[in-house]
Amino acid sequence: MSVKVSVLMPTLNVVKYFKKCIESVLNQTLRDIQVIIIDAGSTDGTLQIAEQYVRNDSRVMLIHSEKKSYGYQMNLGIKAAEGEYIGIVETDDYIALDMYEKMYLIASGNGVDFLKEGYTSFIDYNGTELVQKNISERIKSISGKVLDVCSDLSLGNLIFVSIWSGIYSRKFLIDNDIFFNESQGASYQDIGFSLLTGINAKKCMYLSECDYYYRLDNPNSSVKDDNKIFCVKYEFDFLIDWFKKRNLLSDTVESIIDSAKVGSYLWNCKRLSNEGRISFLSVVGSEIKKIEKKIQIKPTYISDDALNRLNELNCFINYKEKEFKKDELSFSDFIEMVSQKRKFVICGAGVRGKSILKYERITGQKFVIGLGDNSKELRGKVIEGYTIESIDDLISLFPNADFLVANKKNSNDIKTQLISCGINENKIYILNESFSLQMLVN
Repeated sequence: MSVKVSVLMPTLNVVKYFKKCIESVLNQTLRDIQVIIIDAGSTDGTLQIAEQYVRNDSRVMLIHSEKKSYGYQMNLGIKAAEGEYIGIVETDDYIALDMYEKMYLIASGNGVDFLKEGYTSFIDYNGTELVQKNISERIKSISGKVLDVCSDLSLGNLIFVSIWSGIYSRKFLIDNDIFFNESQGASYQDIGFSLLTGINAKKCMYLSECDYYYRLDNPNSSVKDDNKIFCVKYEFDFLIDWFKKRNLLSDTVESIIDSAKVGSYLWNCKRLSNEGRISFLSVVGSEIKKIEKKIQIKPTYISDDALNRLNELNCFINYKEKEFKKDELSFSDFIEMVSQKRKFVICGAGVRGKSILKYERITGQKFVIGLGDNSKELRGKVIEGYTIESIDDLISLFPNADFLVANKKNSNDIKTQLISCGINENKIYILNESFSLQMLVN
C-alpha cells in the first residue's frame, strides 16, 4: 500500500476519549493511511486500547515515548511516517470521516507544502454534543487559493491556524528540517511548528471547511497553569535560534515572528494570574521594547493586527502592579463560568444574546436572570421565554448581578453605560466571539 497520509496521534492518559478519536481516523474514506500512536507512558488503560488496535489493523503502529514531551512525541511520529502527507489528531478530539480524503486530493492536486482549514469546537453535555464552527472571514476570503504567506505580511496571522486541522507534505518537513521543540510536557510547541511551516512554505492553501472536531471540555487540557509562565517565551527563543543557526533570520522572518510574539505574549498575560503576569512581564519587557524601537524606524514593521495587540499589551506593561480582571470571555471561558453556577444579566438580544439563550435551553442550566437591549424596537419581545427589557431597567432590578455584554458592535459603549450607572467593573464581562450552538447530527 502506498501511504497517502500518515496520521500522528500523541497519547497520554486519554482513555475516556481515545476510542471515539481513533475510530474516526480508522474509518476515513481515504483508506491508504498510516496511523501512528505515540504514547508517553499512559497508566489509565489508553496503552492497552492502543495495543488492541495495533493487533486488529495493520495500518496502526505504536511507538513508546520515554519522554513526557509533546514535541518529542511528535518528532518520533514524523520520523516514523511513510505517507506523502502528515496529519495530526489530538486524541481527545475526532474528525469527519471524509476529512483526509478531501484534504489529500486538494493538497496533492495543487502540490502545496501544507493545507489547513477551520475547525469545529464542541462539548459533551449529558450525552448531547454542542458544536460551534470556527472559521475566520479572512480564511473564507482566500479559501482554495495557493499562497505564499511569507510574501505578504498581512497573511501572517494565518500561520496560527491550528496545526491539527491540516496536513503537511512529509518531504517539505524533512527537506526543511522542520521538527517540534522538544520542551517538557505539552507547552505550546504548536507555536514553533506553526511558524516554521508557515514561514518556510512556498505554496500553501487554506479551506473554509471545519472537519476537525476540537474538544473544549477536557479538564486536563487547560492552559490556565502558572507553572507554564515562561513556556511561550521559550518557544520563541527556540524559533529565533532555529533561524539563526541556518542563517535564515531575514528582516521579513523577524517581522513575522515578532508579530506572532506580540499576540502570544498578550494571550499569556490574559491567561495568567496577576502574580504570574507580573513575573512574565518582568522577563519579556525588554523584548517588547526592542519591537517598539523597530516600529519607530519602520512603522509597518509588524502587521496592523499585531500593532493593535501591542497597544493592548502595553496596558498590562504600564499598569503591571495593578490587578486585572479578565473581562473578555471566549466560548470556553463562558462555559467554564456557567459550570461555576454563575448567573448573568444578558445585555444584547442579537445573534450573541440569542446564542446564549439557546445554550441555556439546550443544556437545561439556568444562568440567565434578565435580558436587556438598548433598542426600543426590541422592547417587550420574547426570546426563549425571556422578555427583552431596557438595560437601564435591569441595572435597577439587579444592581449586584454579573452583566454579560453580548453585542459585537457596541460592547464598549454598553460597558461604559453599565459603569456610569454604578455597576462595578469587576461584575462586567464581554463575550468576545460569536457562537451559534446547534445539535450535532451524526
